[in-house]
Amino acid sequence: MAGDEVLRQAAALVRDLDGFENSVYRIGGEEFGGVLVCKDRLQVATLLETLRKRIGDTPLRVEGGVGQDEPG
Repeated sequence: MAGDEVLRQAAALVRDLDGFENSVYRIGGEEFGGVLVCKDRLQVATLLETLRKRIGDTPLRVEGGVGQDEPG
């Protein structure tokens, strides 16, 4: 399904982010969980903001061109 492919791409963006120990889990629907290794709250906030921007700025695509055309 197209939605599953988009979720796989989003999970890959999370896994590739420094700070996640390759531990990303799909909880259900569009919800993910992961293991963060951080020294303090500022590092957590910075990492999560980076992740938010990365997902928002990355066009997620599936075969046939269905998906987000423009970042944002």
